[in-house]
Amino acid sequence: MLGFDPVLGEISLSVAPPQDLVLSQPSWPLRTDARTREFCSAAFELPTGDVVLMACDSEEPGPPQGHLWDVTAARPFRTDPVELIGGLVAMVPQHGTKGTRYVAMAAGTGEAAVLDLATWRIHTVSQPRPEEDSARRAYRSLAPGVSWYLRWADGADSQPVLLYMDCRGLDDTNLTPVTVWDSAHPDTTTLLPMPAARLLWAGTAPNGEPMVAVSDEHGVALCRLPSGEKVWSVPIPALVTSLAVLPGFDLAISTQQGVVLVRPSAELRSKAG
Repeated sequence: MLGFDPVLGEISLSVAPPQDLVLSQPSWPLRTDARTREFCSAAFELPTGDVVLMACDSEEPGPPQGHLWDVTAARPFRTDPVELIGGLVAMVPQHGTKGTRYVAMAAGTGEAAVLDLATWRIHTVSQPRPEEDSARRAYRSLAPGVSWYLRWADGADSQPVLLYMDCRGLDDTNLTPVTVWDSAHPDTTTLLPMPAARLLWAGTAPNGEPMVAVSDEHGVALCRLPSGEKVWSVPIPALVTSLAVLPGFDLAISTQQGVVLVRPSAELRSKAG
């Protein structure tokens, strides 16, 4: 387990089986007003096996600087920080079987991007959107975490795919486009065929196809990845809040009025071959 305390300027590392807590102090300068500022951080394991922490001051004037610390060696991973996108509110690493290569970033402006840790390039996923009314700029208090609007998935041949939707809006009546970024084609993006309220699930169907489930104005829809083709949907006469995939690819759909169990088509549930 890795922890970062921006106030004390300490990084803590605890491993299993339980051992003494290992503390290190990053080399970047501390802020005396850290208690009143917003910070973003993300930890990941590189293909080399090194564990790295990336942290930034989200309220820094101009583009925030991402400082990288090699937790394994207790030293800076890079001499210079990495320039990230402005207004940062979330960073989500892609965790693959061979380690992390990409880190997704989302900003309070509606902007989203991907940092490639191999090339240090930033790929645009979504441009900042114009300022709108205060309700539209607010965030949903009943939607914990970030996976409902910023989520990694595996596409064809296990290529990382990012799904992103603007998280602003007071509740799930606000539908927004879902952008699909495919690491196999990093300079382009596509959209799912319908706007959504939440990203519910991403994974592989029993027939071997990578898919994503979203809640839309009618209920729940399943789309192929990375193409975004809609392959199945079911109307749900209640507000959908989450989804769990059960054995046999049955779906448990949680709503504000209870849980609904549905069974997608036999084609999706059948095993490939």
